[in-house]
Amino acid sequence: MTSSQFPIPFVVGLALTRTQLDQLAKHHLGDDFPESANGGDIAYALERYWEDNCIDRTILNLNEVPYRFFCVLDVFPSLNGAPPRLGLTKNGLRMHWFSFGEAWNSVKLLSRRWPRDLPEPKWLYPKMHATMKRMEAAKKE
Repeated sequence: MTSSQFPIPFVVGLALTRTQLDQLAKHHLGDDFPESANGGDIAYALERYWEDNCIDRTILNLNEVPYRFFCVLDVFPSLNGAPPRLGLTKNGLRMHWFSFGEAWNSVKLLSRRWPRDLPEPKWLYPKMHATMKRMEAAKKE
């Protein structure tokens, strides 16, 4: 068991198909975004956009079949090592991405620990602590 003094960061995000990732890129980078940019690596292009705009996000590869990309949106704490309970629902997310079309009806919301084989981004713990502050403020309301 992990002590509550040392929360474990769990990244929360969306498991996206290639089509969904393409639509996300067009949303952020524009309809005229050339598919050949960045060697055709749309995930890399999005990450550069987020970095240039000081947005703490990333895209991880999910080694699943069918192949999906994990678009990390936030970081939640776990006090016991189990995935945290989220206040988000799939139906709530659909409302936000209605304009993206039918392809977004199959978006999956995921929560998992940061992959041990990857270096932790500098924003991982600060983002988790910001989430903890939001959760604490919500309890007081």
